[in-house]
Amino acid sequence: MRSPAGVLSDATKSVSRAYINNFQDKAKQVAIDMFLGNLSNQRPVTIFDPVHDSVRAALEQRLSEYSTTKQATIFIGTWNVTGRDWMSALQ
Repeated sequence: MRSPAGVLSDATKSVSRAYINNFQDKAKQVAIDMFLGNLSNQRPVTIFDPVHDSVRAALEQRLSEYSTTKQATIFIGTWNVTGRDWMSALQ
């Protein structure tokens, strides 16, 4: 069982994280988005990485050595753990 001091400490950390994420990190995120070219009024940014480009080119030349293509049929299913009709969740 957790002590009241531990619960209070966890709550304090959660509130602190929520405050930082919602009020203090926005400028940092905008700067990162601007650097990556993700702002709505900005052209996409292309980052030049000569090592990555040369490795990718070498891998593409040797593609047949390590890769094959096959047709596959994939079945995907889910389990309705809530027991509710899926249409009601869309409304």
